[in-house]
Amino acid sequence: MSRIVQQNGAAPPWVEVQIELESAVNSFLVTLRRFWTRRAVRMLTVSQSAAKLAGLSLATVTTMRDREWEIRECSYYNTAIAELNSLFYTRNERGIPFTFLISLILW
Repeated sequence: MSRIVQQNGAAPPWVEVQIELESAVNSFLVTLRRFWTRRAVRMLTVSQSAAKLAGLSLATVTTMRDREWEIRECSYYNTAIAELNSLFYTRNERGIPFTFLISLILW
């Protein structure tokens, strides 16, 4: 199967959707980490003195939540998650056809 895909540059529908899904999930996670890291660094540098920043532990930082940021960004991330769910459903609908699975098993 992979040889056919590589030679012709075409893939079955479920493979194309899987590739699109993996790309969308990775993009979402990178965006979330980047935005949250930027916000956390700003919040910490504004609220803590330089002397206290050096002594912060991971446990201390994780207890600090920014409810304002969560509320403000909630609609964006809910929309992004809904789009990811839509891709998951599409992938599940197009799944590997039963006849293809049987041919793999019998091969």
